[in-house]
Amino acid sequence: MGSELARRGEEYYYEVRTRFNETGEPIDFLFLNRASFNGIIRFSRKSGFNTPFGHKPERFSTQFLSKVSNQVAWARERMMGKDWVFAVQDWRDTIASAGPKDFIYLDPPYIGRSADYFSQWSDAEATSLAHATRESPAGYALSMWLENEHRRNDHIEESWGQTVIRTATHFYHVGASESQRKPMIEALALRPGYETSDLGTFITGRSLQKRMDDAIEPLFA
Repeated sequence: MGSELARRGEEYYYEVRTRFNETGEPIDFLFLNRASFNGIIRFSRKSGFNTPFGHKPERFSTQFLSKVSNQVAWARERMMGKDWVFAVQDWRDTIASAGPKDFIYLDPPYIGRSADYFSQWSDAEATSLAHATRESPAGYALSMWLENEHRRNDHIEESWGQTVIRTATHFYHVGASESQRKPMIEALALRPGYETSDLGTFITGRSLQKRMDDAIEPLFA
């Protein structure tokens, strides 16, 4: 697909995008994630993938494809031989069904950030999610932005203040220009007692990925 993109460019990208919106083919989704503008995953209200072409066909390098293949193989190896249930339901039902032997990972819309297509996610909803999660007997980890150079996310302290917080700096590539693409400090809020080794602060790249892999590994045992 990368070679076809290099040959046909934008025309081929939109051909694959249309096909994905009709079939939901996973390989097409991986392709779109890499070939779209800044790798943004965005869907319209009618559930159609609508991110425009990124105009960078050289992103499909052998090194990158090998990395993706290794990551898929890692996940596949840990998922094989186990029973998995995928449910599309209200988050309240999911949390209510969790028991003391379960672990909940939460990656909700980032509260306090501009995202029009998540306009239905309110401060009250975010607070309710935090309360329900803390009341659950299950372990949990929440992914949320903590601060940038302009402001700090008060929601973390107000709703997740009793958790164990791990932080890492992440560089987003979604600004319209290079000058608008700033680093963001991300937080991982964990239920006390479920933290492993300290992931540290302001660590990025392979170091963070390796430590995150080590932390996640026991969940697939």
